[in-house]
Amino acid sequence: MVYMDYSKYLLNKGKEDLLSSLKKIDKKIIDKKFKEYNVKTIEELKTRILEEFENILSNAIDDENTMMYFMQLLENENGILMIPEDSDIESLYVFVYNNGMFDTYYIPKEIKKIINKLLDSMTDNTILNLSLASNTPIIKDLRSLLEVLKVDDLKNIGRIFSIDNINKYKKNSLVDKIYNTLTNEECLKYLVNLLINREYKLLIKLINNNGIIQDNEIEFDDYNILYLAGIVFLFRRGNKFYISITDDVYNVLKNINLDDYKIKVSNNTKTYKLVRAMVELYGVVSFNDIKGSIDTLLKINREDNIVIYNNYFINRILDNDELYGILEDIIYRQKEIKRKYISNKELLKYSDYNYYEKTDEIDRFIKYLDKYNLDEDDINYIIKMISNMYKLGNKFVPAALGILQDKDIEVDESIFDYLVPIYNNTRIWSNNGWTPVELREDFYK
Repeated sequence: MVYMDYSKYLLNKGKEDLLSSLKKIDKKIIDKKFKEYNVKTIEELKTRILEEFENILSNAIDDENTMMYFMQLLENENGILMIPEDSDIESLYVFVYNNGMFDTYYIPKEIKKIINKLLDSMTDNTILNLSLASNTPIIKDLRSLLEVLKVDDLKNIGRIFSIDNINKYKKNSLVDKIYNTLTNEECLKYLVNLLINREYKLLIKLINNNGIIQDNEIEFDDYNILYLAGIVFLFRRGNKFYISITDDVYNVLKNINLDDYKIKVSNNTKTYKLVRAMVELYGVVSFNDIKGSIDTLLKINREDNIVIYNNYFINRILDNDELYGILEDIIYRQKEIKRKYISNKELLKYSDYNYYEKTDEIDRFIKYLDKYNLDEDDINYIIKMISNMYKLGNKFVPAALGILQDKDIEVDESIFDYLVPIYNNTRIWSNNGWTPVELREDFYK
């Protein structure tokens, strides 16, 4: 693969509107664009670029791959990954810059507005389901479905059910092996025994509806583990999504008394939520600790979030060997840095990656930001980004300055009167959830 040399497109990031961005691009590139579009001014060029981009997206409204690409483009903006297509950089739809640590990109406000307009009619689930659903007639024969799956998909199913020597089988043998597994009552009982509440409810609903339901708002988290295990399949007919169990599997499942698993599922769910929250709060499992088995974890386990840049991994923590290491790590850290009592209800708030505690220091900073006439979304973005960086404990006050400068906030010595108190009163993962102020007070006690 030949990667584009985008160094000549690098600019100093400032205002994020298209006109301002075009004015910073190398003059040779702009002159070339003048000839390409047959225009004479930057203003005319801006208009033509927006017209062209809107036309491209209007023709891509039914192309799920294009829509997925633009969704990822929005999500990764200003991040460490350089994901724009070379053609989008060359067409001046996105602009690349160096933030002092690495090269990244931003999307001009006008381009972003066009993309959001395209995606507004679709929920995140719909976009995700588009990428997973087969746009074919609903197939109820298990063997027919297994025969069209890739070998890697078949092996992944085999790993979930702990089939020995799964890698040695060729495709025909794999199909037979997986077919026999998915139509074996004991194997299906084993899987039900691992489910948490949302997955269990979906399975009950499918059994009560002869193995098929139509639901355009089906949640990825509800069906993911069943989908990975080959129990359910997602289909699309036009603009409708169906989730289905094949007749072969349905005929075995309907003979299993699923009520017998209510207590187990309830316990699984409590454990899952609590330990996930503890991992979020304490940050006890680093990506580096498990990177050797990352492929296995991704393919087999019910993972919820991978935050590679922050070196934290939150994976499915139910009935697998990883659970024991995580619990031991939590206990060890609690001994090293004793944690004051926190109720389960409070702890579970930390299972939301976007959650942060609203402190007096944050309220004071919001009042300071108000004088810059920022809209509510910009203020929420600043507070959320700074809080998340501080919660991780691996990025400090200087990192926040770049965020403020991007929003045209005046940065001088007085800003530290706001940022330092916020950091000192943030619950930091590497401190086992203690704030620096609490640690200091505890030390002097």
